[in-house]
Amino acid sequence: MRAFFIILVAIFFIGCESLDKNHGIFQKDKTYQKAIRNTQKGEIINSLETKGVIVATYLTPLYEEYSEGENFLVGIYTNSIVNENLALDDENYNLVLENEQNLKIEEIDKNHKVFQNMPFINEWFRYYLVKGEEREVLNLTFLHKDFGSVKLHFAK
Repeated sequence: MRAFFIILVAIFFIGCESLDKNHGIFQKDKTYQKAIRNTQKGEIINSLETKGVIVATYLTPLYEEYSEGENFLVGIYTNSIVNENLALDDENYNLVLENEQNLKIEEIDKNHKVFQNMPFINEWFRYYLVKGEEREVLNLTFLHKDFGSVKLHFAK
């Protein structure tokens, strides 16, 4: 019985060792956490079939270089007849930030530096940097002329 007690006490003290044994290797990535909080996903669905998917991350609160105006990293996947993701090259799809006419949309490749801390990067999506004028209400709408739309609301 005494040997059992000694083993139990030894296990207890070994289990109470310092929690930082990983020497900072597995520390939380603050930018990644903020990116997750500022990311939203939406789908355009028609007849139980997904016609388009959008994943948008609000970049303005994350990076100082994107602090002017309203900036988003937007990934788009569209289901077309020819099984090619045309995304915004398809004239049936459009992206709108609160009816703004001067929305700047630039397609980027997956080697762009903005992807370093971004969640939900997918090989099937096409990615865009979207920049609009500064505003109070942030509703990013992805729409199809026949199948409807999905609205993503971001808090400032």
